[in-house]
Amino acid sequence: MYRNTIRLLQRTAAVFVLTSLSVSHAAPGGVSDGLKVWLRASTGIEAVTGEQVVFWADESGAENHAQFNPANIYGELPPVFIASNPDAGGQSTVRFFNRNALEIDLTWLAGSDYTIFVVNGRDRFGLANFYIAGDSLLNNRNLTLGYEQPDLLRQAHFNNDLDALVEGYSGLPVWSLDSFRFAQSEGRDLFHNGALVASDDNAIPLLSNTGTTLGHFRAFDTLFWFQGDLAEVVVYDRALTADERLRVEAELAGRNGGSLSLDDYVPCTPDLESHGAYVRELARAAKIFRKAGLLTRGEAGRAIARGANSDCGQ
Repeated sequence: MYRNTIRLLQRTAAVFVLTSLSVSHAAPGGVSDGLKVWLRASTGIEAVTGEQVVFWADESGAENHAQFNPANIYGELPPVFIASNPDAGGQSTVRFFNRNALEIDLTWLAGSDYTIFVVNGRDRFGLANFYIAGDSLLNNRNLTLGYEQPDLLRQAHFNNDLDALVEGYSGLPVWSLDSFRFAQSEGRDLFHNGALVASDDNAIPLLSNTGTTLGHFRAFDTLFWFQGDLAEVVVYDRALTADERLRVEAELAGRNGGSLSLDDYVPCTPDLESHGAYVRELARAAKIFRKAGLLTRGEAGRAIARGANSDCGQ
């Protein structure tokens, strides 16, 4: 159970865990509008296990590829390809040890809304285990995403941070699907394995965003290296709706061995504490899961019935 630094998510009886997925789309979850980056280790890399990754193809069509820069000034080395990672549902992953990084152009996020999804497995103690970070030390000029501490997930515009407490790291890889949403009209929302874990009303966009890498974070001439695996990275240049986010997260989690539950998308909040409102929202989410091939009609019906008989449904 994840505790939000702003709110405590309430669980209900309407839990249905998703662990498999067999659908494919031209875009994650069929959501193509605004898709600018789609890095999939299972299809975007030509390598065998143990080989270095120097080019990770962007499948969004925008050609925002992640590439190794041999002329880098930080002593970076290419990460390593894992063809079949059992911790990621048997999917391929890119493994970052100490001093591994790939460069990617995300300068176009300056002034923009965004939604970003990262399927990752973090694997170290210590501070600043960020998987996406730029190179600026000026406020609101460096998008930084990942783990500030082993149990603290961060969405930062540099010195403008949104944090959430999540499960800790105990020495074995911890896999998660982290989602970051920003809308200048609303603020920021931070999701962890489908659950909203933090939000704020910060409406200041990135004023610039240069020098982005997958793999390290630079702070005052000190480099902090991401240690762990990345399976997929998806970036939209707009704030997705709740239904769109649900569809993308369902596909990513299912494909990479993750799990989601309907009550993460329909928590028992005060505005839903009645039979009609709660069940309608639960049915709406179940319909999206069914459309994506994640639930049969019978499974969806049983999940809705459990919700109707829960405390929130009553």
